[in-house]
Amino acid sequence: MSRPLRRRSLYTRLMRAFGVYAVLVALVFGGAAAVFLYIVEDRLFDQQLADEAQALVTLRQRNGHWPTPRAPHLSVHTDTATLPDDVRAVLTHDPWRREVHGTHGRHFHVRALDVALPTTRAVPPSAWLVADVSDRLVVRAMRRTLLQSWGGIIVGLLTLALLTAIVLARRVHAPLAALANAVADDESDVRDVVPASADAEVLVLADALADARRRVSAYVARERAFTRDASHELRTPLSVMHTSTHQVLADPTLSPTSRRLLTLSARSITQLQRTIDTLLLLARDAVPIGGEPTAIRPTLEAAVLELADALDERGLHVSLDVPRTATLPVPEPVLRLLLANVLGNVLTHAAPGPVTVRLHDDALSLQNRRVDDKSESSDPSAAPRSGFGLALVRRVATAVGLAVTVDITPEHFTVALQPAR
Repeated sequence: MSRPLRRRSLYTRLMRAFGVYAVLVALVFGGAAAVFLYIVEDRLFDQQLADEAQALVTLRQRNGHWPTPRAPHLSVHTDTATLPDDVRAVLTHDPWRREVHGTHGRHFHVRALDVALPTTRAVPPSAWLVADVSDRLVVRAMRRTLLQSWGGIIVGLLTLALLTAIVLARRVHAPLAALANAVADDESDVRDVVPASADAEVLVLADALADARRRVSAYVARERAFTRDASHELRTPLSVMHTSTHQVLADPTLSPTSRRLLTLSARSITQLQRTIDTLLLLARDAVPIGGEPTAIRPTLEAAVLELADALDERGLHVSLDVPRTATLPVPEPVLRLLLANVLGNVLTHAAPGPVTVRLHDDALSLQNRRVDDKSESSDPSAAPRSGFGLALVRRVATAVGLAVTVDITPEHFTVALQPAR
């Protein structure tokens, strides 16, 4: 039974996405509104200067001198020396400048005054109309109010976005979460957990998953039935062959060649019996899990003793470097089956010599010298074969929480069993 899937991930993503979107929208529109206000304010000042400049130019043409502007914040200057310091510093280098940001928060708008429009700006204007608008900046005075308003808008939009995210998450995520939990739980019907009101895509996915689960379940059931039936059918003839072979081997009149071939047959029958037992265990899905840890050394000694004759015949001697108190978190029947299969693999691949079994850092390793593939040997048992036994070892070991690693070098073949991490 799997634990229900959490909703936090999808909720978090939706809320984050909607929240970020709401903040971005508020910032974009707030910034656009601020730019709009500043532009409108500048245009108003420019329009006021344009109207005043037109009136001043008309009076200048009529009276022959520049009159005093009508507004107190406006002033006419025919010489840069009379300009305010902030404005003079800018107009000296750029006489056609229309806006000047002064120090200490001062702000000026400037308009060139000329009776005749110049054909080029290379010649400075004859006079300037300067407006000191420092005290007339409406947007600057309202800056705090605008920021507070925008802050309130952002909070409101963010709250609305989060509420929308919650509603959408419940609508979109609830059927998906139920579907995911049903997939994780083998005992639940995938199609029944999805309400009929769910979106069409979710219903299609639920139907597809339900069909896939039915096909996979049927396939697994057929595979288990076939493996179980085949294993049962093979055990009886293998038992007869095992008994008959050992009875014939007891005949003292056998020739050396016949005895060697029958011994090889007996060894192969024993390996087949171990393989059948492993397949039957996997087919029944009856690999025992849990229980007390098993002492490694007694189980290993029993497996070596069972294969003592075959090891002696191959010229193999096992060296054990395993403390008697060492254990593996595996039930005793499973560990015995694993060690028997690994030692059977050693008989298949090992060249005459030592087989070293040691325990290091919770890893039980079996190492032997490899058969030289280039050597011409007439003994069929010396030829390397496929690792079908190790494939079964991996499946059983995975079921009980062990990891199997194989390390092959030109000189050695090493198989290690250790708790999976």
